Amino acid sequence: MSKESDDHPGELLALAARLWAQSLAARLVDLGLAPGQVPVLRRLRGRDGLTQAELCLQVGVEQPTMANTLKRMARDGLIRRAADPGDRRRTLLRLSSRARGLLEGLDLALADVERTAFRDFSDQEREILARLMSALCGNLRADRAEDVLVLLDVVAEEGEAGTPASDA
Repeated sequence: MSKESDDHPGELLALAARLWAQSLAARLVDLGLAPGQVPVLRRLRGRDGLTQAELCLQVGVEQPTMANTLKRMARDGLIRRAADPGDRRRTLLRLSSRARGLLEGLDLALADVERTAFRDFSDQEREILARLMSALCGNLRADRAEDVLVLLDVVAEEGEAGTPASDA
């Protein structure tokens, strides 16, 4: 593997995400949790009674991925499903008492990963990184909301004009 400083920023982000998940997984194993469950636990902790669709939007995953995560979490006794009293067609998701009992351990695991990952960062650098990552996420969410990828439109236009795509 090349030195991380030589990698493309997107590759560095992906690598950092994988390393973060691996570090977190090692800390969660004794709790019986997986890194993919963490965003769901944190969202439901903040607002118990969300729907699967609401969780998908907040966490940023597709419906099938969320459905599988929730199925495992229900099997493991981490969430409860209940009909929405205002609309019986909707199912609300709530943390179980078992999950609530694991939240303190989850917080400790997350804090430990953060301490490890940011040990050489100043508070100002952490704040700047958080701001940049938030902006990056906003840009990528907006990109996903577009109907067509602009790059494909540009390539198609250049091809029609007789300009080779490699010259762009």
